[in-house]
Amino acid sequence: MNISKGTCLIAIGLALTFIATLGSGVVEGQQLMEPVWSAPDNVVDLAMSGDGDIVVISNGTHVKVFNGEGTLLWQWGYTRYFFVSAVATSSDGRFVAAAYSNPAGFFVGFWSNADSLSGEPDPTWESVNLGGGIGINALAISGDGNHLVAVGTGPTVYYWNNTQSLSGTSVDYTWWFDSAVERLEYVDISVDGEMVVTGGYDSSNQVLRLYYFNGCTSASGGHMPALVIEQVGFNELKGLDLAQSPGGTYFAAGMNNRTQGFGSVFLFHVEQDFTYTYWESRFDSAFVADVVVSDNGNNVAAALNTVVDTFDGAPDAVVIYHNATGLLGAPAVASGTPTPLYTRPSSGPVPDAVFMEASRYTSSPFKDTSIDLAGSVVAAGTGDYLFVIDAQTGELLGYYTNPQSPAANLVAVSRDGQIIASGGGALDSLHYFVLQRPLVGARLKLPTIDGSDAGQAKPTAVMTLAVTLSIMLLLARRSRASKHRSH
Repeated sequence: MNISKGTCLIAIGLALTFIATLGSGVVEGQQLMEPVWSAPDNVVDLAMSGDGDIVVISNGTHVKVFNGEGTLLWQWGYTRYFFVSAVATSSDGRFVAAAYSNPAGFFVGFWSNADSLSGEPDPTWESVNLGGGIGINALAISGDGNHLVAVGTGPTVYYWNNTQSLSGTSVDYTWWFDSAVERLEYVDISVDGEMVVTGGYDSSNQVLRLYYFNGCTSASGGHMPALVIEQVGFNELKGLDLAQSPGGTYFAAGMNNRTQGFGSVFLFHVEQDFTYTYWESRFDSAFVADVVVSDNGNNVAAALNTVVDTFDGAPDAVVIYHNATGLLGAPAVASGTPTPLYTRPSSGPVPDAVFMEASRYTSSPFKDTSIDLAGSVVAAGTGDYLFVIDAQTGELLGYYTNPQSPAANLVAVSRDGQIIASGGGALDSLHYFVLQRPLVGARLKLPTIDGSDAGQAKPTAVMTLAVTLSIMLLLARRSRASKHRSH
């Protein structure tokens, strides 16, 4: 009888383990995530719609568009003498843009109704030859999909208005601006396309310049910036992210001085008269790898790496500032009390939340970050690891790694913080995760790239169920034998 009770307890425990496995796909405490689906592609650039239902990548030779179930909807490109350097998508995923080059030059292509296309559709329209390559941070499409901006070819900003109504080839830009920077590196655009921010390093004058444009949707020809910000003492821009709220227009920027070994996180607020205020949080022994701001401007997150000579070393920390807009003009110390174990800022606001555990997992530096609309979830990638972080506490919600394939050079978080996409530079490195707080894990149904069902439960869950049923069957047989002997 005692053995039967013990067996019952084991069976019950295994059954509960099986249920937990189905529900979360994660062993609690270890927090190892598993993707809902993956695609056999390397990822040069990555973009995702606000709801996570459309994922757009460049794998180098092609633009590829997937839906939220992992089905490849369409692709476009060529296998020879062709390179897709950047992709972007509107908030609803209906419009997709890509920058690419071929023997004829450097172009931007635009697809309307991208979420309903199939096969290998040509772009709805293609730009004139822009004369130079456009990098992964140098192409941006407005949230409504009706405006597009590109930089990176050199000092010039290119802007297309009413993109949904354009068609054909050799489509000229609506307006342009030639900056004093040799090569603009980053660009972002507001949801309605009305505002654009871009920037880069002016090596001739040893100053980092940021350009803010207003009235973009009604401009044509040469369009001058409403505001130019110059920051002396920095020689690298790392991250530029624009946010709009009822309180105004904000953008966050990361800047480094590679020769002197320090970096700073900035938040700028553009006033109605095009003056500006800002705060700077400086780190004397860390470089900023990337910086992002939530859509309302209230939460700023930055990834920091340690300094090794003039290069990024190991991951240092992800620092998060709450009520970031409230720090403008306030005392230069935030309300939080972070642990002293990471590189603390030498001046400016102190972060309210800090994630500093990445170095326990990897020595690879941070490369990319993303944040949701409300500023509750931050994703950070080091190439070999993806980390998902609670933005309010700095706690690790989950991580993913694949020793065979770098999986997180690029990351994207949906507006509600429930979906994370990541991509790396090797084959089999596009991954799609669904966040089920407080745990992170895979759904039961794992769709393949062609849309067919790969199976219902994970192998570990199926094995657990099989063992549980076997023990319960053995228990029933012993019970019947015991009753037979008693009679």
